Amino acid sequence: MSSATATTAATAAAKTRKPKESLASLKAKEREYNEEVALYTEQLASTKVEVALKNGEYLQAQQLLENAQKKERDAASKYANAYVHQNIVSKKINTMEKKEAIDQVEKQEKKDLALAKKNMPRGIYSEAILTEMVARCPPEIIAIIGQYLPVEVMNNLLSFDLYRKIHNIGVGDMIRGFRRSIRGRREYLTLVSRDEARRHFPVIRGVAQPRENRVLSSWWLDLDQGIVEVKMDIYDIICMAKVRNPKYANKMLKTVAVLNKNKKLLKRNFNIRNMPELTEFDLPAEYL
Repeated sequence: MSSATATTAATAAAKTRKPKESLASLKAKEREYNEEVALYTEQLASTKVEVALKNGEYLQAQQLLENAQKKERDAASKYANAYVHQNIVSKKINTMEKKEAIDQVEKQEKKDLALAKKNMPRGIYSEAILTEMVARCPPEIIAIIGQYLPVEVMNNLLSFDLYRKIHNIGVGDMIRGFRRSIRGRREYLTLVSRDEARRHFPVIRGVAQPRENRVLSSWWLDLDQGIVEVKMDIYDIICMAKVRNPKYANKMLKTVAVLNKNKKLLKRNFNIRNMPELTEFDLPAEYL
């Protein structure tokens, strides 16, 4: 190695070597660190006190939160209990009011029938045309003409004392099955408004429908309604059909008449597996 190279290496080594600290500088650093330790010791102590205070506040707030949550659960439980009882009472009131209205209708029907029976021997009928027809025609002809009565007239005859006939169908499963069968046919949708008919389906032609006021299916209603409510629902459906779809009402009225006489024979026909189910394609064209 040349002397010039050696000199350069020695100079570089001298530059990288740390200078040796003196005792005075070390003592100066010690004083600085002592001051920092004292400062941070004081800060740590005050911070610990603050943490302890905040922890106490947290525990107190947590206890208050737990107490509030317990009160919320108790209030929710009491609300649910009160709501259930309110619903039960409301249903009972509604059922009793409906029954009173039905009783009034059937009471008037019986009065009208008694009056008609009283007047028939005298050749007096409720309709003038009937009085004239009966006076001129023999019984055989009257019977034949009766077969061609308009469906509305036939419905009025079949629906006499209607609720009693429905009520006399004593087999619970069969009356529920009958309700499912009449609510599961496309004719049922013709009895309700467009808005209500569409609420039967979550999706129509690929478009999701609002969830508000979704109409419950018959099987769900069966879980929520007593047998008296089911019978009154059937009564209401038939009454609506007499006005809006007389042909469908005629089918239901004939079924009611048959169920009163053939309970055991027809019970199996109302098995849930035999029930029709509505689909969006059952909607009337004007409801789409």
